[in-house]
Amino acid sequence: AGNPLVITYPPQTDSSSSRAAGGESLLAVEPALNPFGYGMSDFRELRLQKRFFVDNTEYIRKLEQNAPKHALRLAPPRFGKSLFVSMLAYYYDKATSESEFELLFADTDIGKEPTAEARTYCVLSLDFSVDISSGDVQEIRRRLHNEINYSVEHFVCKYGLKEDVQVSTDDALGSFKRLWFALQRRQLRLYVLIDEYDRFANQLITDTPDMYEAVVSERSQSSLAILRGIFQAIKAVTGLPGYRVFTTGISPVPLADASGYNVARDLTNRPAFSAMLGFTDA
Repeated sequence: AGNPLVITYPPQTDSSSSRAAGGESLLAVEPALNPFGYGMSDFRELRLQKRFFVDNTEYIRKLEQNAPKHALRLAPPRFGKSLFVSMLAYYYDKATSESEFELLFADTDIGKEPTAEARTYCVLSLDFSVDISSGDVQEIRRRLHNEINYSVEHFVCKYGLKEDVQVSTDDALGSFKRLWFALQRRQLRLYVLIDEYDRFANQLITDTPDMYEAVVSERSQSSLAILRGIFQAIKAVTGLPGYRVFTTGISPVPLADASGYNVARDLTNRPAFSAMLGFTDA
């Protein structure tokens, strides 16, 4: 089987290889597998199975060089947002071994000349894909806090911080802040990855607008404006060294309504990042 092979298009000699528009590099695949891996969002799994892969790793370098510490990139569903976030996690995670890094990135654009920040961060992945099909605002708040706490608990176990961080069952934002200060004490760097921050909010805004106000919007004076509180907690670390935040989503509306995260910079319409997700025309 050998190592995964990345080939650059237009092809030089092998006309049988698959091609993506735009001249990107692709991952060769074994014929026995479905080459496209539809719906796969784990970068490691995709690479080890030798699935079709548009090499967009050059945008890792571009994010470091040209993007702010708090970056946002929006795209429609099925544009590869989750896969890109997974790729960032494996690239920056200090827990990624040298051999695994070599396997995943050696034959990619970024692998030929990795940046100095590769494998130097503790990576916190946040998931906001909670069930909102039932329950009131309090229940949705509890589910969101549980999701954040699950991520924090996994994080502190992974990086040996259990003695430093007390996870509060009823205050996930407090858990997050304690995590950050523990990293500061140990002089560790933090990369926060938020994939599809607006997944639950988009459903609320169409199905239950009144609940959307209470959960998301700054127009709600209730302390239950949950999304606003989450991003305010993330914003609170602005100005402290050693962190990055990358967020994906579909719509800018929930973030604008939450209005607690005005430090985020939207890269969606910047020409330098236009081809970061999805495919390009020939």
